[in-house]
Amino acid sequence: MGRRPISRAGNREAGYTLLELLVVVALSALMITVVGGGIAGALSENDAKKAEARLLDDLRALRLAAKHRGEVVGLRPLAGGTGYELLPQGEVRSLPADITLRLEAPQTALLFYPNGGADGGIVTLEGAGRDVRLQVDPFTAETGAAP
Repeated sequence: MGRRPISRAGNREAGYTLLELLVVVALSALMITVVGGGIAGALSENDAKKAEARLLDDLRALRLAAKHRGEVVGLRPLAGGTGYELLPQGEVRSLPADITLRLEAPQTALLFYPNGGADGGIVTLEGAGRDVRLQVDPFTAETGAAP
């Protein structure tokens, strides 16, 4: 039996042309770029949602801590809005790089009191394509979405 050649010169069905391979590579690169950008945006939005949930949990925990411990506790934004400090323990919570925190209140910290009240104000998380405003009621110290 004779051996068959792997490819025959002039046989156009023997493989792919360089142009066909370049087209496949270009289309693959385009798809990776489109999908990669969508994934990065989704991850950034996920970070923003996590930061919002953590801030809301911390505000509610501060309200309860003030009542149960019988002492004034609070939250103070860090310089540049890169995070916040829980008072009086001094624990620092950092925010993702593209998110900043701003306190809209007459004071530099948002304080919760043992009698169930608070200074009141609005805490805003800005960035990642969305702004979230959380309002602390000065009479009940309850926290919720700001209008």
